[in-house]
Amino acid sequence: MGSMKVCETCGEPIAAAARTCPYCGTAQAAGPARRRDAPDIESLDIERGLPTVDEALARLDRLFAAALARGTPLLRVVHGYGSKTGGNAPIRHAARARMGRWLAEGRIKGMTRGEEYNPAVSRASRELQRRHPVLTASEAADRRNPGITFLET
Repeated sequence: MGSMKVCETCGEPIAAAARTCPYCGTAQAAGPARRRDAPDIESLDIERGLPTVDEALARLDRLFAAALARGTPLLRVVHGYGSKTGGNAPIRHAARARMGRWLAEGRIKGMTRGEEYNPAVSRASRELQRRHPVLTASEAADRRNPGITFLET
């Protein structure tokens, strides 16, 4: 059997090179194959322990690479939201700048800021939740949360 990945929509195993799932017919993005034991979502906590911005970015790079290697399709990056007087705002801004570059470079498929995530009013949020039903369980905590950013890998 050749290299396999899992359909992003129905979860059936398909050929790694497949551009369309033969089971549900949805288009597939090119990217790393998802391991069968990969979680549906991972939280990458880069603010734990009150790191410096450089330490938080190094942690983001390390945790992102590991999650990408596992093929985890959705990441919740916990960077904190800070405040007008300091806090983790510099970490949030630096992390989002880095994640924005990853999006522009095609290293990730999508990026949704927590404060923009609200399935009750946002079509984009409902689509994100449709693609990743695991978000339904944490919707109340994630909704309009400026301390997180979702990454679709």
